Amino acid sequence: MARVCFDWNALQISRKRIDEFDLDSGGIALREPAPGQPPHTMYFLGCNGTQLVLVLLHPDTEPDHAYGIMRTLADS
Repeated sequence: MARVCFDWNALQISRKRIDEFDLDSGGIALREPAPGQPPHTMYFLGCNGTQLVLVLLHPDTEPDHAYGIMRTLADS
């Protein structure tokens, strides 16, 4: 893991419990959203160019609505 991109706000920054380390010593860079990054997503970027996108939904989201969001994102 080389970098995590997300729209951090002040509350989340104080609660994120992820320490940012010097990349030269193998740490993780915490960054603002990437250009064009959709809201409510986290990008995890690996040292070897791999990328994982995590979509964050409120726990009370209705299952059918959550499924629709997932399908929309998967199809784009």
